[in-house]
Amino acid sequence: MTNKFDQVFSSVPSQTRKRLQKHFEKIRHDHALGRYESSELNGGKFCETVVLVLEWYVKSRGVVVGGKPTTRVDTRIRRIMGLSCKELLESFRLNVPDVLLSVLRIRNKRGVAHINGDVDPNYMDSTYVVAAANWVMAELVRVLYSVTLEEATRLVDRITTKRIPLVWEIGDRKRVISPPGMKLNARQKVLALLYNEYPEPMYDETLLTWTRYSRSNRKRFESNVLGKLDKCDQIDYDKQTGEVNILPPGLTYVEENILDRS
Repeated sequence: MTNKFDQVFSSVPSQTRKRLQKHFEKIRHDHALGRYESSELNGGKFCETVVLVLEWYVKSRGVVVGGKPTTRVDTRIRRIMGLSCKELLESFRLNVPDVLLSVLRIRNKRGVAHINGDVDPNYMDSTYVVAAANWVMAELVRVLYSVTLEEATRLVDRITTKRIPLVWEIGDRKRVISPPGMKLNARQKVLALLYNEYPEPMYDETLLTWTRYSRSNRKRFESNVLGKLDKCDQIDYDKQTGEVNILPPGLTYVEENILDRS
């Protein structure tokens, strides 16, 4: 985030402000990288943090909501909804809490089977969570920073660090985009692609193409890239079938050395 975030939310307690920043950013980041379940999970944490903001806002106006931080978050939300219009703006009393409850319902049903298998429910749920978080943030900015909704929406985009997805889809192929200040080598690109497709396997031919490795050096790609990754247990490479699967050490490497830089 830029310093603009601290400026916009300067009145919010520091610890709560940092949590709000962290979870809002994480929701958008995970969704952009296709980590939909993680995005939904952080949607729940985002809701809990927004409740802290609302409780702080109410308390700053001399109104006691009641309850403790350990109280169920949906119970705390409904207590806020039970306040009078004189104590709290309608947006903070009804609209924002309604959206938070809907996001919590998405979070709580993660992993539940959906009837229609044509569309990945995690993608659709995560898309909703991102849109809801953007709307809630715009409302927080609008009220706390005293601007119009249009200006609040623009500010949300400005205070959010722009993150580029690690793997970009172009038609029927994909391409790895190196994080800022980091040039990924062929092995790292292979791991990034496999991570993006996990738990589905990929094939050496596809990896050769999508990493943009020279076809004239195919043998070197198989030995120096896939072979060495297989040797250090980051992938499992079946030379006979060409099938490649990422292993736990490979997943860990991507998360700790590539995703944290994106």
